[in-house]
Amino acid sequence: AVAEILRRHRADAPLPATRIEVCGPEVLTAANVAAIWTDALGHQVSPGPADLCAFEAGLRERMPAWMAHDLARMFGGFQREGMVPAPQASSTMEAAIGHPLRRYRDFAQEAVASWRA
Repeated sequence: AVAEILRRHRADAPLPATRIEVCGPEVLTAANVAAIWTDALGHQVSPGPADLCAFEAGLRERMPAWMAHDLARMFGGFQREGMVPAPQASSTMEAAIGHPLRRYRDFAQEAVASWRA
């Protein structure tokens, strides 16, 4: 996002509107994120509880019921299926930042190594 904002700011003339989906090189679900952290940490990590009813109830204290319901369904889908980007999202994102996208597994392994250092 910063790279695109700077590119637009530095342009000689206004640029046409574009959409850049912020994404990574893979689709992550709650289960495979837990597996990545299990490998990186060397002990079992389980996905958090998927109590979407409790999540929705908590949201209803802060927003309209219809919005809480929609958000709970959306986050349930993210847990099960991941956030699936548009077909060209990865290549568009790589072009915007100027290098390949970083895998979440690499981030987790580097984070654990830095915590242990």
